[in-house]
Amino acid sequence: MSSDANNGLITKIWGPPAWEFLHCITFGYPLEPTEEQKKKYKQFFINIGDVLPCKYCRESYKNFISTGNSVLSDEVMKDRESFTRWFYNVHERVNEKLDVDYGVTYEDIVNKYESYRAKCSKTKKKEKGCITPLDKKSQSYKMAYIKDSPIIPYNLVQKFTKYAKMRGLESSEFRYLDKCKCKNDYKNIISDKCCDFWCERNRECNEIIKKMRIQGIPSLESD
Repeated sequence: MSSDANNGLITKIWGPPAWEFLHCITFGYPLEPTEEQKKKYKQFFINIGDVLPCKYCRESYKNFISTGNSVLSDEVMKDRESFTRWFYNVHERVNEKLDVDYGVTYEDIVNKYESYRAKCSKTKKKEKGCITPLDKKSQSYKMAYIKDSPIIPYNLVQKFTKYAKMRGLESSEFRYLDKCKCKNDYKNIISDKCCDFWCERNRECNEIIKKMRIQGIPSLESD
């Protein structure tokens, strides 16, 4: 048996779909849950701390749901709003631990996952699940395929600008940086994540990250 057999799994691979699934669970929480539903949902999220495929993730998760603004209390289970906000806080604490910022607000999370909600027909008595008109589904899929990339602080990017130019990057490669030079422009771009500029930035960043991972390119050069 391989000496790695008991190691955890790569978080960059299983983490994103796990977050997506768990956020969906919280947004499927009843608006007015019964005591039995509160108990079952709470126990489910407690149990997650025992099954995450990464030792350090399990330890961190248990700590997060026991401390700070992400304590999994009975008050959290009051309704859907309190429950979804709680899990948003958990997600943000993980991002803070990893020192990454996606600029995602609770309102952004609500807009995204509410767009996934199925629409049920009131005209049919018997129906296999809820059916959503195609035009509405397209918006849901559009939101689902939006993948945010980490935001690097402007003052940190500036420190690497001179080095990047020395490495031969073309002026066009600095278009995102140039766009954000104005403080007000930067705030507007961050707040309007559905704008073409921000979506283009996310797509390009994700393609770069994907290429680096697949080709084994390190984040920092060794020479």
